Amino acid sequence: REWAENGRKYESPLKGLPEHSYPGARGECVLEVRNLSQRRTRLSNISFKLWRGEVLGLAGLRGSGRTELAHCLFGLSKPDSGEILLRGRVVRIESVADAIRYGIGYLTEDRRRNGLLYNLDVENNIVLTIADTLQHGPVLDVSRKRAVAEEFIRSLGIVTPSATTNVGSLSGGNQQKVLFAKWLAMKPEIMILDEPTRGVDVGAKSEIRKLIRRLAAEGISIIMISSEIPELLSVSDRIIGLREGRVVGEIPAASASRDAVLSLIMSNSGSIRG
Repeated sequence: REWAENGRKYESPLKGLPEHSYPGARGECVLEVRNLSQRRTRLSNISFKLWRGEVLGLAGLRGSGRTELAHCLFGLSKPDSGEILLRGRVVRIESVADAIRYGIGYLTEDRRRNGLLYNLDVENNIVLTIADTLQHGPVLDVSRKRAVAEEFIRSLGIVTPSATTNVGSLSGGNQQKVLFAKWLAMKPEIMILDEPTRGVDVGAKSEIRKLIRRLAAEGISIIMISSEIPELLSVSDRIIGLREGRVVGEIPAASASRDAVLSLIMSNSGSIRG
């Protein structure tokens, strides 16, 4: 599969892999949502499964309920009814702390407002989700904090003068990598990615897409929200369509097309880029 941006063509990170080659195709169901509803946001009877090592794409127009669903799964808001099961067990996710305890990370669509702390350096942003594990009583393990940050700077290819550089001075793509590192530091089983390539240049988008596939290959299960249909087609294993708070269908990404996704999600309002 390929996609085009700014007149240039890019190959999918899935190129060369057989259909349904992701580990979850015959693996463990790590997350199941049953009939989740929330009157305030018009979410209605949302049901789906997520498998280990799978990238599940969520497609929909503005107002379709994609981000609102992510907020329910991450404890930012509470559904009125329905069940969330992790590895077959019903759980209650009533706060962000609950979600983190269950191994769920959430990469927000707006890193500037909700993702990174711009008064801190790269190092301290990376360890935000594991800060409590770096304490020995009242003493902070500074050397371990630096080691964790340096490892993510290396493994994610974060371009920064040093770990102590203010995160706001980095490029958009490198800020986004720091945001990934922040959640990967807690070793999540599930990551929810809300517009993960928004606000970065074309080269950084390609790197982030490859990173997403790498994380899936390592066994992390991913729910990915994107307003760019070619991106969903290139990275996802399956795509679920949402419209007006309801699941309206599912398509295997390997055999899907832009037109098929559009026909699934289209209504008379909203916008999504193809």
